[in-house]
Amino acid sequence: MYDVLIVDDEYYICEGIKKKLANLALPEVGEVRSCLSGEEALELCRGWRPQIVITDIKMKGMDGIELIQQLAKKLYPVQFLVLSGYDDFSYVRGAFQSGAVDYLLKPLLTSDLLRMVKAACANLKNLPAKTSSQRSDLFHLAARLLPPLAELSPEVSLPQEGKEGLASFFGEAGPLTAAALAFEGFQSRDERNLRANLIYDRFEGLCPLLCCPFRESQYLMLFGSGDETALSAGLEELLQAEAFTDGHAVAASLSRCGTMEQAGGLLAEALRQLACRVKGGYGRLYLPKDFPTRKSGLPQKIKNLVTQTLQTPGLIVMEGVKAELSREIRAMPLLDLMCFCDYFNGMLSLELLDGVGGEQPPPFWDFGSYSEVEGYIFSRLKKYGECRDTCQKSSSLMDRVKQYVDQHFTESITLSELADRFFVSYSHLSKSFHKAFHMPFTEYVLTLRMERALQLLNQPELSIQDIAAQVGYDNLFNFSRAFKSFYGKAPSYFRKSQQT
Repeated sequence: MYDVLIVDDEYYICEGIKKKLANLALPEVGEVRSCLSGEEALELCRGWRPQIVITDIKMKGMDGIELIQQLAKKLYPVQFLVLSGYDDFSYVRGAFQSGAVDYLLKPLLTSDLLRMVKAACANLKNLPAKTSSQRSDLFHLAARLLPPLAELSPEVSLPQEGKEGLASFFGEAGPLTAAALAFEGFQSRDERNLRANLIYDRFEGLCPLLCCPFRESQYLMLFGSGDETALSAGLEELLQAEAFTDGHAVAASLSRCGTMEQAGGLLAEALRQLACRVKGGYGRLYLPKDFPTRKSGLPQKIKNLVTQTLQTPGLIVMEGVKAELSREIRAMPLLDLMCFCDYFNGMLSLELLDGVGGEQPPPFWDFGSYSEVEGYIFSRLKKYGECRDTCQKSSSLMDRVKQYVDQHFTESITLSELADRFFVSYSHLSKSFHKAFHMPFTEYVLTLRMERALQLLNQPELSIQDIAAQVGYDNLFNFSRAFKSFYGKAPSYFRKSQQT
């Protein structure tokens, strides 16, 4: 029998579903409970493990999508059914991506409830037997540790919680190796859990392993071993195993061997190596030696194409322009293509899309082919064109440059770097900046820094050295000289005169 949890912030909907289930008297259904919020449901599931969760998508506080994401880490096996209104379909895709298996349309019909619950029970019956408590603990530990570690910047030290968690499993000493695996196409939550179990099965007895599904179609692995030969053989076997791939295209990557302190960097390296499948395709294991180490630089032609398209968005619907842009994209080596995507996203972050769509650019290793890269770029350019005419923000070049400088003037920015960022020539940007703001670029940056310094001098808890650093000077002498030249007084003298 399968226990059922109903979550909806409307009391009468919860009670109505409970009554319908009671009247149906399904032999597969066990205990039925209800909660009026996502937060209450999470608390309830600390000590209770329902196998079917019926939740509303739109609720006050925690919505249904976030609830599914949180409960998916705690419950296995489980089937999520979402309740949605006619106008909620924009949320449904997010629910499916988070692990929902179907949705029930409000107002809820008894026949729909019967059909969906019976289907959920049938799915549960066909799932692998519930993992042992040891395997379940591995899932939870991996899901808690690996994704945050993979998102650490290489220069950031391993957090104390991460150190303690890894040490409790792998021990204090011994090498670690990370791996990542990507399927072509979306994987349901049940498919992800099944395949994670198969990964554990393959390496069980070989070495300690933490593994968890990651995003929609990827998996993260951290091995307590530095045996590249054995680990490579195991991953290659998975790529060829029909029971694992089920006819889907799969690629994998293996990092170098490292220490526990380097765990985050090893996971990031493994994910980055998955980008090799853009050029090399699926069905392969990519090792560190397969990742390119040289780049030749962005072709001027593709810079010009993007600049022209941004200036005249209607060009992106022209097949000739798309074909030319596609040729340039496919001609670029992998590292250059990665750099181009960074430039492209950085450029558009100053345009309309972030203000309108609010979408975050995906990491490059999310792309599985040149076609996916092209599709993403074409989609972003098309959306830019659609938003440009209606967005209230100004999209002129100088407004965008000013916006960027106003946000980054405390950093070491140069006119040459700005010209590269905005795909214009140095001389054109220099002349246009002076014409638009009636002062040279360097004078404009200096003015911003001095005005900020003047504000900070009124905060007695800040030393002049601190103020210099906050406005972009790593040398106190240079800051003092610039301040005195600008205001006619040294910063220390100015602060004393303000205090008297």
